[in-house]
Amino acid sequence: MKCMWKVAANLAYRHVLHQRMKSITAILGVAFACILVFTQIGFRDSLFRTAASFPRNLKGDLFVLHPLTEAIWRGVSFPKRDVMRLYGHPAVQRVDPFYMGFASWQNPETREKNTILVLGYDLHVPLLKGQDLNRLAPLLSSQDTLAFDRLSRPEFGPVEPLLHQGELTVELNDRKEKVLGTFAMGTSFAASGNVVMDDNNFLRLFPHRTRERIDIGVITLVPGASVEATKTELLPFLESNLALFTSEELALKEEDYWKQRTAIGFMFGMGVLMGLVVGMVIVYQILFTDVMNHLHEYATLRTIGYSQRACATIVLFQALFLAILGFFPGLFLSFGIYSLTEKATMLPMELPFKTICSVFCLIIGMCTSSGLLAIQKLKLANPADLF
Repeated sequence: MKCMWKVAANLAYRHVLHQRMKSITAILGVAFACILVFTQIGFRDSLFRTAASFPRNLKGDLFVLHPLTEAIWRGVSFPKRDVMRLYGHPAVQRVDPFYMGFASWQNPETREKNTILVLGYDLHVPLLKGQDLNRLAPLLSSQDTLAFDRLSRPEFGPVEPLLHQGELTVELNDRKEKVLGTFAMGTSFAASGNVVMDDNNFLRLFPHRTRERIDIGVITLVPGASVEATKTELLPFLESNLALFTSEELALKEEDYWKQRTAIGFMFGMGVLMGLVVGMVIVYQILFTDVMNHLHEYATLRTIGYSQRACATIVLFQALFLAILGFFPGLFLSFGIYSLTEKATMLPMELPFKTICSVFCLIIGMCTSSGLLAIQKLKLANPADLF
């Protein structure tokens, strides 16, 4: 048995080397399928990763949202007094209001306007992670000032370089605002850029908003308090129209929104499937043509004692070699595409080892399926046709 497998692998390897142009075509087809699959998976993972980046940047133990809030970036406001009553619980150290809204940002260089996400809260309390915001907090209490996310997309302008040249004033909702510094949070599919400002400045920027209507209630517990136990105890104190989340639950809520309530997750899944189908068709056509062109050779192998299974094993080894030879160029090119995409979109594109292994298994399965379809034609290799 071992000898048969070794001979089949050797014949398949020599066959792949002999049919160079056809093999190169098949390898390019496999590489193309790899790129499609890696790209779709990369976009999908980046979407889910950035969806949860904002809630993971929030500093707090529990978070109160309106139950109709499907995703944080499109939240429904609720009365601040409904969450302030939680101060009565002994495990609650602080309850802080958090405001969010989208505003029109004018590029200071091109004067082009784009939508940017504005985050407002009492900056004396560090509700967002990052040393930059902690350093800027005392300055941002001044009227009409803000901090700009330096990881925002390029269409908002070269804010950081302009800031290094001197004072920088921008227009936000047609209102003059002074940029006092930058911080790093990153973009997402929902927001291409972010700014942070004091809650007083936020309410000046959005005059239709009131201090009594907030988007998130951030709860900080006393040191040592159990988050899960406190959550259970706080629920009866909340109005029935409010929802309470831990940090991890809030991040999962954001991911679930994109996975289940939008068509984007399905579209990326279809992209992966189409990439595999394209690769399978290309490899199948190559293997099918090869089998048909060498029916006499396979019939000769049958005549000298090779079984139908042994001949089928040769074809399957061909498919395996094509999968391996096509996977690594596809992987190498995918790293380049990830890098270009990250620079163009400012979205984090990561390619973990787990994903590489998963795609490798998919490509092996794709080529094996093509081989299984192609070996059906081996039944036409009849030794009697040689005489």
